[in-house]
Amino acid sequence: MLTIKDVAKEAGVSFSTVSVVLGNRTSKVTIAEKTRAKVLECAARIGYRRNALASQMLTGKTNIIAMLSEMVRYEFTFRTIAAASTEAELHGYYVKLVNLQEFTGDTMERRRLFDLLLEQRPAGIIIKNRFPELEYLIRAAKECKIPVAVLDDVVKNADVLIVSDDEEGISRAVSYLAGFGHRRIGFFSDGLKEGKFSQIRFTAFQKAMRTQNLEQNPAWNCTLDYYHNQKIREFLAELFAGHKPKPTAFCCASDLIALRVLTSLQRLGIRVPEEVSLIGYGGIHFTELTDPSLTTVFQNFEEMGQYGVKYIMDFLNHKTKEHVQQIIPTRILEGESVAAPNRGERE
Repeated sequence: MLTIKDVAKEAGVSFSTVSVVLGNRTSKVTIAEKTRAKVLECAARIGYRRNALASQMLTGKTNIIAMLSEMVRYEFTFRTIAAASTEAELHGYYVKLVNLQEFTGDTMERRRLFDLLLEQRPAGIIIKNRFPELEYLIRAAKECKIPVAVLDDVVKNADVLIVSDDEEGISRAVSYLAGFGHRRIGFFSDGLKEGKFSQIRFTAFQKAMRTQNLEQNPAWNCTLDYYHNQKIREFLAELFAGHKPKPTAFCCASDLIALRVLTSLQRLGIRVPEEVSLIGYGGIHFTELTDPSLTTVFQNFEEMGQYGVKYIMDFLNHKTKEHVQQIIPTRILEGESVAAPNRGERE
């Protein structure tokens, strides 16, 4: 097997010069451009391939960035992973996906997995969405001086938090509905747990409704596991029965919830947007395929993934070590699920 000693002999330069050139460290150690070009030409001519693993063993550092998630099967996760991978490769790094879906409910098994990951000394860790034992992983990573970026969640002791501007996004959604004349708006969410995106968005919804002097009624809000289609349907059936005041529109904490609400409304014979309007949150591609297509608040998951990698690169290059919060703007992605309320319902 060819080594850098063979390259040094072929190029007529020192071992250390070849190490600097092939290790791409010429920005830190000055090497004449003519010498650098000669080393690269000789390495290519004799067929030398750098052994990155051997280099990593010597330096104690890897070019792997670990991304952990319990929600790999969802579009918003793999869009984030794809963007992070592309950004990492621009810097000579690679993203390793750690799928936590199979490690549910066993604290010790998770901790063993995290310890094994840290033993491999990744250059950084990106966490997509909260999971149990998260605080343990962040604390252990800091002990190993490995930077941790948390995406789309609220975690107090992460090195960097990268989140969409949920308050802005929900405010945009309420303003968009109000612009069509909607005054009575309900909210759909899954479990309202402290720090969870659904709670943050529900709080933002209440604030936006107050700010715009819109009518609020707790009976118009539904908090359920979004997998429970039957419960969503039962809630809607009861809400739209009789002549009591009812909402003319719903704002949903996620597109996954909105898609289930849309299906339930259609099965009950309630037309969208003719009888009730609907807006989601996320901007996943499936919203374009429904009938009607779903109006939603677009989150830039790609930018979240890119920024997570950029932060780790800055950390490794000693450009930043302080706690950072990066807020990603949102925008309305217009579909066909919002229209003006009927005259009688508007009043």
